[in-house]
Amino acid sequence: MSNASGMKPIASEDTDNYIKLFAYDISNNLEYIGKAVIGSAADAAVWQIRKATYDSNNNLINIKWADSYETFNKIWDSRATYTYG
Repeated sequence: MSNASGMKPIASEDTDNYIKLFAYDISNNLEYIGKAVIGSAADAAVWQIRKATYDSNNNLINIKWADSYETFNKIWDSRATYTYG
């Protein structure tokens, strides 16, 4: 089931001292990957976010950082508002 923005539910995974969140597009392709220290709130500016893009055949073609940097200063809840490069 998709939410109002057409995004699939988010899955999460704990690794080391970090939590990873994943968000999927309406084609069920992994679209966003977030990483932050365990216990971080989704609305806190402590996330490292990447976005995956696909070609017309749903083949993964690249994964880019939010605002072109791998810093832990993004907000997971705002992931769709960043530019990726």
